[in-house]
Amino acid sequence: MDKDNSRFLLQNFGSIAASLTASEKELMETEYLTNDDCRKIIEAINLQ
Repeated sequence: MDKDNSRFLLQNFGSIAASLTASEKELMETEYLTNDDCRKIIEAINLQ
């Protein structure tokens, strides 16, 4: 993961974590997420 993406995820982690359900958290722990996957998750959360 590049520095910009990691910084973005760190800055937004609180709101991302707060908006995930328990099952989504479990999925994230077991799946390897690419930069693109992370971007899609963040975009989806921001649209809510």
